[in-house]
Amino acid sequence: MSITSFGRTIQKDWNLTPSRSKVARARRLVMKVIHGDEIKQYDSLWDYVQEVRTSNPSSSFYLNLAGNLFSTCFMALDACKRGFMARCRPIICLDGCHIKTKFGGQLLTDVGMDPNDCIFPIAMAVVEIESFASWEWFLQTLKDELGIDNTYPWTIMTDKQKGLIPAVKKLFPESEHRFCVRHLYSNFQEKFKGEILKNQLWACARSSSVQQFNRNMYRMKVLSKDAHKWLQKMDSKTWVRAYSLNSLSVIYCLTIIVWSSTSIYWKQENSLYSVCLRE
Repeated sequence: MSITSFGRTIQKDWNLTPSRSKVARARRLVMKVIHGDEIKQYDSLWDYVQEVRTSNPSSSFYLNLAGNLFSTCFMALDACKRGFMARCRPIICLDGCHIKTKFGGQLLTDVGMDPNDCIFPIAMAVVEIESFASWEWFLQTLKDELGIDNTYPWTIMTDKQKGLIPAVKKLFPESEHRFCVRHLYSNFQEKFKGEILKNQLWACARSSSVQQFNRNMYRMKVLSKDAHKWLQKMDSKTWVRAYSLNSLSVIYCLTIIVWSSTSIYWKQENSLYSVCLRE
């Protein structure tokens, strides 16, 4: 509830007209009761870490300080790390968002995809801003936690946030770097409106062969020549399914189908998959 709507509610229910500053102070007191004191929550971080390590041993939590003040932190539960390396596809999706609290900051997240095509959380971090340095630290810590030495089998999915592209290029040099089509569409719709163009964009992205992609791009050209030219400027290898270079992801999808019918095949194929990651 905004301060303005909060003041109107007070005026309607209590027939009072408090000043804006008084309404703002009242709102802060209420939020403090609901969410707790933010400073005390930061003071409780070490207790929270100890509880996590007690309930889930081998979990990782790194807390960096600037003097005596909170700077950054990284957390990865052991169950998530083991589950991701044992059963999930070699795809890592990275994203960041603003933390809308008194002290602000950025929440960096790292998720994978499980055999049911659902989101599988791996790790998260809190940093001051999104930059090359923060993403480099986050990715390096992630590689160390997962024990990733050979980056070739991996596919990294990101948006085009500041500092993220060079950080991925440095720490995952041999990985296939692909971009999120949802973020691509958010830029696309600023110039090209309409449900038809939106559906055609997703049809192009989901094309499973080069021939199908060319047909969908031709249909886009018929619908809008300007939209077609805009998409042609994008590297097809970064957002079109047909141009996926990492064959291990496809092999792993086939392994899931085998697992659904016979669990013995799953164990054999997964052992081979684990060896590929280690080598």
